[in-house]
Amino acid sequence: MRKCSPISKTTPTSSATIRKNLLATSLAMNAYMLEHEPKYKKWLLEYVDAWLKRMQDNGGIIPTNIGLDGKIGSAAGGKWYGGVYGWAFSVIVPQTKKLAHRNTHAKGFVGFMNAYLLTHGDDRYLDAWRIQMDKINAQAKTIDGRKKYPRMFGDEGWYHFVDEPYSENALEIYYLSMNPSDRKRVPDNAWLRYLSGTNPNYPIASMQADFAQIRKQMERVRQDETTPDTRLADDPMVLNPCNVRSLIHLMLGGIHPRKKRLDSPLPAALFRSAKAPGRHSRRRGRPGGKNGCRSRNRDDREPQPDSTANSNTPGWRLWRAPVS
Repeated sequence: MRKCSPISKTTPTSSATIRKNLLATSLAMNAYMLEHEPKYKKWLLEYVDAWLKRMQDNGGIIPTNIGLDGKIGSAAGGKWYGGVYGWAFSVIVPQTKKLAHRNTHAKGFVGFMNAYLLTHGDDRYLDAWRIQMDKINAQAKTIDGRKKYPRMFGDEGWYHFVDEPYSENALEIYYLSMNPSDRKRVPDNAWLRYLSGTNPNYPIASMQADFAQIRKQMERVRQDETTPDTRLADDPMVLNPCNVRSLIHLMLGGIHPRKKRLDSPLPAALFRSAKAPGRHSRRRGRPGGKNGCRSRNRDDREPQPDSTANSNTPGWRLWRAPVS
């Protein structure tokens, strides 16, 4: 494995590289599990520890820009929230002319999960993200009579307020800790209610939803008029009809690695039913696994920028958050 400094002095870091670099710790994780060589564990922990310190130095929020000098924000004019797919990465999508908020910092949590496992449950790797959740949700404000929570941060502060509290990686934290206090951070979902014994219809309803998704995807395949040279190269599997989410939930007690949304697209009433036809096993899977990236609307996807987002990036128009 290529030797790497825990705080890189060779390349600037943005949210895109936070995601990729911290996800890359899984390479070291797999190498350590296979070879049991201490160097892989040492490298992984040093690297994640560097990011943990960056979160602490930045007031509990993970920065999305690190400069060549290793300083937070130095490659973005001193802005810790700068960088491609960072806290302030709101753009006008060229294809649709619609505003899109693309903040992918949370995907880097995979690295912290790996460090947690290698240290036999060192809680500081989880606690940093608990602190971040609390700090972001503390910025909530009442808008049009409703409490809203921010998702983005720009020159004028927090923006892009939505109805749901910030809960990125809350499910993963609960899975790792099995702490009831962490369960409270997780948004309501059908699978966890099934595991707690309050949603017995989940196995049937979730499988029905999976089959419905397969039919939907096959219909999209039949209607697809693109050719190999006109499809977006960054997502060649967008029409993949395979759906194994329910199998992972019910047979492995795990979480689908690609989807944040655990509840099936079937009507919620099906999942909340207290009774279900037939008999159901009382054996339930343990919450677990890693779900990496957020599900997003594939119809308004944008092309991938090369490195850093600025007003000269071809095909992109940066959007400035309004003054609150």
